[in-house]
Amino acid sequence: MGNFLLLCNESSWSMSKICLYGWRQLAKKNTTLFANAKAPWSFNDTGPFVQEARQYFHMISWEFRYWANLGQTNWHHPDLVSVAIMRHPLERFMAGGRCGAFKGKLPADFVDDPGLSDVYWEYANAACADNYTLKVFTGSSGCCNGADTDVKYLDEAKHQLDQFTIIMDQDCLTESIYALFDLLHLNTTEALQKKAKSVHEHKPVRERIGNDTLYEYLEHHFRRDIELYEYAKSKSILDCSTLNSRAYF
Repeated sequence: MGNFLLLCNESSWSMSKICLYGWRQLAKKNTTLFANAKAPWSFNDTGPFVQEARQYFHMISWEFRYWANLGQTNWHHPDLVSVAIMRHPLERFMAGGRCGAFKGKLPADFVDDPGLSDVYWEYANAACADNYTLKVFTGSSGCCNGADTDVKYLDEAKHQLDQFTIIMDQDCLTESIYALFDLLHLNTTEALQKKAKSVHEHKPVRERIGNDTLYEYLEHHFRRDIELYEYAKSKSILDCSTLNSRAYF
């Protein structure tokens, strides 16, 4: 692999296998340099951290669940290749990880049961789920407010996305990873090939939710997050809609 560090920022609750090593593992490698360091790195720390991290890892990943202040990092450092992995907000809403107090409380698909229906509506309005990715990428704290989220946060998030070297759509993650390797003139490793496999594809989110009222509410409530995802798709390394098959990690 080339003499650069590949840094992946996760915008989903399911970690990508391409980002093999986490920040905590890196901190253990050099307790002097990284003892008090936190992700995201500051502008001045980016260079030294990239050089030190590259001694141990080819790739590391960051995952954020709330406002991250990503703007402080030097994303244009010449030895840093940054990747933002994006996911449709409603796909993420239905993902197994959930968030906050809703972890483990909801089945994989919506169940039209009075008790669970109430929990789904609570989840839809939970602060932790509110325009989740937008909240991570926006340039200032204070986001978000459901459908009434100020458009300035969307503009800030788009600007931050534009600082990344590569944007990937999780809808075709495996294919995007191979495209990234091709772009960087890297060999596809045997280990990566072994991890790629076809898995069960979920039904469309509207079918999984099975409740038009809730689905349409979510579309409106998370509209700024969806707008950000659509913007990311237009910048993605691959247009997933042009692919005939899917193979996920």
